[in-house]
Amino acid sequence: MKRSRWALAAVAAWTLAAAADPAAFTLQHVLERIRPADGHFASAYRQTRASTLLTNPVTTHGRIAFTAPDRLRKVEIAADGSRRVVTIDNNTVTVRSNDGNDAFPLARAPMLAFMVRTLTSLAAADGRTLRDRYDARLEGDWAHWQIKLDTGSPDSSGKPGTIAGQATHASLDLAGHAGRVDAIELDSAATGRIRIRLLDRDAGK
Repeated sequence: MKRSRWALAAVAAWTLAAAADPAAFTLQHVLERIRPADGHFASAYRQTRASTLLTNPVTTHGRIAFTAPDRLRKVEIAADGSRRVVTIDNNTVTVRSNDGNDAFPLARAPMLAFMVRTLTSLAAADGRTLRDRYDARLEGDWAHWQIKLDTGSPDSSGKPGTIAGQATHASLDLAGHAGRVDAIELDSAATGRIRIRLLDRDAGK
């Protein structure tokens, strides 16, 4: 019994020491390092999308910018040179392209909503929300880390989790090193796999 109490005390002491040490590899400390200093970041990116509906992966590039708490602007340039600008503001998605303009509620784009909510939590270094809402899990070390998020696995009845009220299961992985995010990967049966590689992040930490 005494040994058991000693073991619990040792674990508690180690946990408190790790929490106090800013160099400790914990989800909260990673979030504090990668959060943008002024709530804004911008980066060039290269994106690859693959799904069962596509014969070959589709690659685009451009620039992405996020301003806390929930404003996103993404310029997409396709291989043929066509350009599309996606803006998210006040829970509304606006798309401008050569084919015209469109606007619709963010709730109609569950994967975009998933990404915006994640970026909002990152900008606030809000690990509690990421853990409670998306079961955030940190893997790796400071040299190469991953934060894995999930909207929820199917329950015993086979019903999947939900994003913005829609029945769909999705995951989002963040990969990086030290205080930098290098890539964002979203995956769902509905949209396929989208990998965004950040090339020259120029704002924040």
